[in-house]
Amino acid sequence: MLNKMRLARVGVLFGVMLAPAGLLQAQSSEPGSMPEQNAPGQAAVAVQPKPVGPARISGGVMAGQIVTKVTPAYPVKARAKGIGGTVVLHAIIGRGGAIERLTVVSGPDLLQAAALDAVRQWVYKPYLLNGEPTEVDTTIMVNFSMGSGPAAPDHLQSTQEAPGDGIQPQRMIRVSGGVLAGNVLTKVDPRYPEQARQAGVGGTVVLLIMVSKDGVPTHLELVSGPPVLGDAAIDAVRQWRYRPYLLNGEPVEVQSTVSLMFTPG
Repeated sequence: MLNKMRLARVGVLFGVMLAPAGLLQAQSSEPGSMPEQNAPGQAAVAVQPKPVGPARISGGVMAGQIVTKVTPAYPVKARAKGIGGTVVLHAIIGRGGAIERLTVVSGPDLLQAAALDAVRQWVYKPYLLNGEPTEVDTTIMVNFSMGSGPAAPDHLQSTQEAPGDGIQPQRMIRVSGGVLAGNVLTKVDPRYPEQARQAGVGGTVVLLIMVSKDGVPTHLELVSGPPVLGDAAIDAVRQWRYRPYLLNGEPVEVQSTVSLMFTPG
């Protein structure tokens, strides 16, 4: 009788010892407990992260995307005071091509409101990045000339200096950055200032440029952008050479803008 009781106790203890192993085996066979695996012959697909924020695109590139363009009215007060010049705007363009945000970077105070009112009505073709419409961060230049109508034509203006005695007046043609970019023959990339790189400073530098009849930059001036990047941009563009710009078959001096993008990464 005593032997039977001992055998019963050993059987109970043995069953208790086996229970956890059996439980673990049952749990491991439940659906969803095993890590997911690709089907045989199916390659793993890497999900590409979508870009954060709008893509930064130069004003010259975006000028070629314009579908609807409204010419600004020349403010009466500015015309009466003989005020002209260029208004530089910073724009965020939505995926559908409409202006979503617009702020003034620089330009005469009396011309800014007219430039903003007109450009807010501009419409662009959607800018595609990897085949998908994306928001765009860019700059827009609006030129006002006293010798023109309500405002500058779409991309071309002419200015004239007062002639001296017996001197023929010199003509300077104002063209858009996109038009001038098509005339570049030699281009030197700017050196990224080490101070700006270490500080993580980047952005778009916009320069006002004057090009001689021979295609040589004669004047460069920082219009907008981080000042720490301005000198590097000017030093590079000063070495650029252009195809002479022709007006009625004759080479003329040109005034325009150049946009350079600096990316710390």
